[in-house]
Amino acid sequence: MVRIGVLIYRYTNRSFEEKPFLADLTKAGMELGVEVFIFSPQDVSEKRGWIKGDTFNTKQNRWETGHFPLPDIIYDRLRYHATPAFQEYIRFRKYSSLPFMNNRLASKWKIHQLLYQDPSIKIYLPETVFYQNPNQIFKLSEKYSSLFLKPINGTGGRHILKIKKEKDHHFSVLGRNVKRHIIVKTHLSPSELVYFVNHWIQREKTYILQQGLNIQLENNRVSDVRVLIQKTNGEHWGITGMGVRTGQKNSVTSNLHGGGSAEKITPFLQRNFDTGKAMSIIGEIEQMSKKISKNLESHFGRLVELGLDIGVDKEGKPWLIEINPKPARKIFLYLKDKETYILSLKRPLLYGLYLIETSISKRSRTEV
Repeated sequence: MVRIGVLIYRYTNRSFEEKPFLADLTKAGMELGVEVFIFSPQDVSEKRGWIKGDTFNTKQNRWETGHFPLPDIIYDRLRYHATPAFQEYIRFRKYSSLPFMNNRLASKWKIHQLLYQDPSIKIYLPETVFYQNPNQIFKLSEKYSSLFLKPINGTGGRHILKIKKEKDHHFSVLGRNVKRHIIVKTHLSPSELVYFVNHWIQREKTYILQQGLNIQLENNRVSDVRVLIQKTNGEHWGITGMGVRTGQKNSVTSNLHGGGSAEKITPFLQRNFDTGKAMSIIGEIEQMSKKISKNLESHFGRLVELGLDIGVDKEGKPWLIEINPKPARKIFLYLKDKETYILSLKRPLLYGLYLIETSISKRSRTEV
């Protein structure tokens, strides 16, 4: 049986994130004849040829720990954490001789710089600068009604800050802290804003400053389109599914785990644009998603999937907001679209099987 190991972040008590998703991934693997188990870098004994991992027992509906032979290929799902364990992960990725299905991406700033060089993608990118001092905030606030301050690493909407200039040269800020709690401050003087921002960035240290987008199409709440694009039929990219996420009141992001809601893209766009325009926007989103995926793969090497967050402004123009190389599938569960959810589980496993079979085929030809 083919064995695919899923690399995840494990806490010190051997607990881990995404348990429901990983259990469903294990079930999808069984249907494809693939044994799926999860592990973290500290579980690996490469020289001895085994890994201490966990797999989901579908008959008894529980997770079980055991020792597994080295996998045929690794599906990397380990997300950024500001911990020493993440540095161990980076070392593991660098020095392990095990085959990986997907490569790592760089920081938000590096990705922006690379995509900006492609004229066909540049038009979808908000103006972005590497944050160095508060003077950049005051300068860009003369051009845009709002700005976003984002850590260059991390996902989930944590520690993103929206800065808005008020009419009397004061500022308001709206953000989510590391625990995703909403933070609101109004009528800050320039000096008070500087003090607040300096305190805000202490945790992550490195940020980008980005043009704010007018993507509050309904009820003054942030909405964006989550696109899941994955490898299909070998090395081809295909859109697995899309959905619209709308954030809760006073949220700077639309993240579902931050209290957001989800709906299908077509009815949402048709409420805000005529039918022809709505279908045109969907087509443009599909094309830009494929361009971005191919571009990133050309720079970083083999990828298996991306979650793209795309905002649509009041004129119907799509904007790239965020790229997640290890995307969740929760939006399809919110949409009660079980068929797309199951497909989203199977496609990485099928791509892993394709890579394994291709590798075996290449070795056979070489030996002959």
